[in-house]
Amino acid sequence: VFGWNRATDALRSPGSTIKPLAVVSPGIDKGIITAATVFDDISYSSGPYQGFKNYGYAYKGLITVRYAIAASQNIPMLKGITRIGVQTSMDFLRSVGISTLREENANINLTLGALDVSPLEMAAAYAAIANDGVYIEPTFYTKVIDSEGKEVLVKKQERRTVMSSAAAYVVKEVLTEVVRSGAGGYTAIPGISVAAKTGTSQNDEDRWYCGFTPYYTAATWFGFDKKETVVYAAGNPAGRIWDGVMETIHQGLSGAKFSDTMPNGVTTRQVCKSSGLLVTDFCSNDPRGNQVYTEYFVKGTEPTTACTCHV
Repeated sequence: VFGWNRATDALRSPGSTIKPLAVVSPGIDKGIITAATVFDDISYSSGPYQGFKNYGYAYKGLITVRYAIAASQNIPMLKGITRIGVQTSMDFLRSVGISTLREENANINLTLGALDVSPLEMAAAYAAIANDGVYIEPTFYTKVIDSEGKEVLVKKQERRTVMSSAAAYVVKEVLTEVVRSGAGGYTAIPGISVAAKTGTSQNDEDRWYCGFTPYYTAATWFGFDKKETVVYAAGNPAGRIWDGVMETIHQGLSGAKFSDTMPNGVTTRQVCKSSGLLVTDFCSNDPRGNQVYTEYFVKGTEPTTACTCHV
């Protein structure tokens, strides 16, 4: 008996780390949403989003998918899973190795982490994005050799394409925003691209940090075996562990950017943060500050019309 292994056996709510897997990846891969799709991030007192809230009751109004992920806003992702369809989300999660899904998980709560999953399966799912849309079954060995050097067991790893390389690249770029302007800034590695997502479950009982570089993918969970609130003064403890490990294993490695391997199926456009559409001269003169930024798109899904918020 090997005992309890939290990496493989602990099934816990992934919180917001599921959002890139439940909404962003399948939505972009199927062309239903883009990184610049805008949702109205507001509170609701009735309708399908009644009772849902953002962390800290903070609402940002019109916001693109990129910045909704960076700020970990719940309402835009609930609207996102409604648009792409819960079944589309379920199908994608199963394709990236999430084995714990049940029919009772088939509702919009899924995008907020209303399921239980192991750190190993979260790492493998994020690795599918890092591997340009190819899921590779995780394994702890490649083969077993007897005392005479003969192979007695060879592990056959399953590999399957779960999304296009172009869609995977766009998701990578979206997740870099968490490190660039979101809560993951402390996990930046000089000269190396980092894509990541934070996660917190109900009552702060589980803290997560899942992410990858061009070299490695890692998923970190922090919590108690018997659920209780995690009280931690210095930010996300799972993120601190992730950062400590990743910083160490990247020492001495050459600089590497996701853009070094950007597929031909990806294009960029300058868009407005408020509308997700092509910029006008007015978008840079918004009283809130310049709303112009460069976004990545799967070719054929880029916007073709000008901003309707700044006219």
